[in-house]
Amino acid sequence: MIIFIGYNIVGDGTPAALLPILTGKTEKELPEARRGHVGANTVDKFPWIWNKFKGRKEFHSKSCFFK
Repeated sequence: MIIFIGYNIVGDGTPAALLPILTGKTEKELPEARRGHVGANTVDKFPWIWNKFKGRKEFHSKSCFFK
């Protein structure tokens, strides 16, 4: 179980709760992405947090110790 200390719900429902964590913006600040709505686009246009880390290298080491 993961507990987010200091985490607050910023809206009603799953998208309203997760979008600020994953994009840094509220549901109202993002472009429309719901099917059947005028001007709707795909969520690929959202500023997802993992897009900021594209192209970076990472490594894992068993000999790395953290205190």
